[in-house]
Amino acid sequence: GSGNGPTSTPSAFPESKVITVGEFRIGLLHGHQIVPAADHSVLDMQRRKMDVDILIHGHTHRNEVVEYDRGAYHINPGSITGSWLTLFANYCLCV
Repeated sequence: GSGNGPTSTPSAFPESKVITVGEFRIGLLHGHQIVPAADHSVLDMQRRKMDVDILIHGHTHRNEVVEYDRGAYHINPGSITGSWLTLFANYCLCV
């Protein structure tokens, strides 16, 4: 679906996507597929499955940048609008 809740509607967007920027392969996914949520060992299994250097994920609405394995990163950009966890924005800019 396109959101976090049970009322989410099906989306035309893929579950995940891999893009290449310069020499880096970057994996993108919402993050609802990761159980338990934001678990870095599970995120790293997904990163390896997607064969990417950087995995950008969401779902938890908490910004975080973690170098998990020499040069392999997990990035959660957070939420610019806040979430059910907090009323405050909590985000990073990926530039």
